[in-house]
Formats: sequence, C-alpha cells, structure tokens
Amino acid sequence: MDNMVRTFLGFDFFKAGQFFISEQPYKNWQQPTVLQLENLTHLQAENGCYLICLGDGYCEENILYVGYYSGTLQRRSLRLNETSGEYVSWHSDNIDDNINKLLKIIHGIPCDDKAWKGAVARRKQFDEQIRSLVHQVQQSGQQAEISLWLIADANITLKKNGMCLNISAAVERYFLDSALKLPLNTVGNKQRKE
Repeated sequence: MDNMVRTFLGFDFFKAGQFFISEQPYKNWQQPTVLQLENLTHLQAENGCYLICLGDGYCEENILYVGYYSGTLQRRSLRLNETSGEYVSWHSDNIDDNINKLLKIIHGIPCDDKAWKGAVARRKQFDEQIRSLVHQVQQSGQQAEISLWLIADANITLKKNGMCLNISAAVERYFLDSALKLPLNTVGNKQRKE
C-alpha cells in the first residue's frame, strides 16, 4: 500500500513502513526491532516529521510517538543488518526497545524480563496503559500493527521573499502540545506531565 496518505491534526503523512521483530540478531540484540519499508526510496527521505502508530485504523488516538529528524531517515534511524538484509530500527533506546516490547506483547512473546524505557517511577502504570491501548485496538477489530508515517511535505515557502523553510520541528511541537496521549513520547509531551 505505497502512497497511503492520512491526515493527522491537519497534516498529511504517508505510511512508510511497518515494524516487526526479527529472528536474526544484530550486534548484541537477539531479537531486534526492524522496519519493513513500503518503498526503499523512503530511506532517503530528508528532514522530516514522523509518527509511529498502533493498529491499522490509522487514527490520531492511536499515535504512539511523534518526532522529527535531520539528514535522511536511513542515516538517523536505521541500520542495515547485512546478514538478513533487514533495516534495524536504530533511533534511540526508548523507541527501539519500547516498540520491541510492545510487539512482543501484541504477539504473546514473553517480555517481562525487559522494563519499559523512560518513566521509571511510572512503569507499572505505563505498562497497564499500553496493554489497555493494545486491547482497545484489538477489540475494535484492527490488526495491532505498528507503523511508521512520514510527513508528506514539511516545507513551506514564504510569500514575502520566496524562502523555503522546513517546519518538521514545529509540526512535532504542535503534536506534543495537542490533546493526543502520545504514550511513547517521554520528553516534551504536555499530556504526560499532567
């Protein structure tokens, strides 16, 4: 389903790929989180805002994380496992490990030996919240996939002087300041602080 576009909070995003657990180790990670891309050209997507969503309903309520990156998606967030040919998610521990744990919960793979990253004092409450979200998604009839969405166009051109600006950081901030829960955003999320 390449070119699947959805509007989230007024901005168009396209589905770039889906996260899975690999059986092929990468470095010291026995079952790494990998991203299966819809199109390999997405590796070169530059300076963008992205969303990580739970479920195939692709609705705002199921957005788990918002972020932005400079450079290319590949350089910022992925590493090629040359043994398997898979792209390992190599963004940050709180994203890679949390998505890995979440995928294990979805697929019934034991994962109690791994703690959620971030929110140390609230891990039990966080675990309950995430499991409840997975249950809601599954009860609604959705497939409990975890997908990556890239902003379709993060550039605006100023009318006054024709200068082109990338607004990815501003879009991320807009999502963080919204009423969305964004449970995997551990920093800068107003909803997590309240």
